[in-house]
Amino acid sequence: MKATFETTTDAKRDPHLSTDGQWRSFPKVPNLLQYVIAGTYYARCKVNGKPVRASLDTDVFSKAKQKLPDKLKELRKPKVEVGTFADGRSQFEEQTRRDHALAELSWVYRLRCVERLLKSWPDLGPRKANSITEAECRHWGQRSAEKCSPQFFNNTLNVFRQILSLAGVGRDDNPAFKITRLGVRSKPLKLPTMEQFDRLLREIESSGAG
Repeated sequence: MKATFETTTDAKRDPHLSTDGQWRSFPKVPNLLQYVIAGTYYARCKVNGKPVRASLDTDVFSKAKQKLPDKLKELRKPKVEVGTFADGRSQFEEQTRRDHALAELSWVYRLRCVERLLKSWPDLGPRKANSITEAECRHWGQRSAEKCSPQFFNNTLNVFRQILSLAGVGRDDNPAFKITRLGVRSKPLKLPTMEQFDRLLREIESSGAG
């Protein structure tokens, strides 16, 4: 008589592993997963009813636990709708004009920077702010740096960064922050000679003023 044996694979399977054996969960650390094949840890949660996973960039359990809360906040944070460059420009110009701490010449200068930016990049206005690439910004920077003073270039670059931010592009994703500001040379200090200084003192003493 032949003996028959039943497989007990399901009974022996780790209950914390997914059915395909690729993901391990941790009941004591909700929202934490490990990709078994690579050993990397992931954050898992639902966003708008849909499950989302994001790497924690570590294969060390203790580090994964430390990174998990911040990653979950990042995943659950509502996404800011990104507008066009023109949207950000409108907000920037409105804020500039309403800033009572700015002297009139200051806000006029800022608006000149906007004009210069649009003149050097004519099709920028209707572009979605998050569609503007780092390569395009670098190309613009090279062309513009050759045509204006370092100080005016730096101020125009600052305006560019602010406009993209107001259009909804985050600091880390803002390509204008990848452009390096130009160095501004200070004017050489020209001091009078000793003879000129003595003559100045004599004129002051003999001027008759108090």
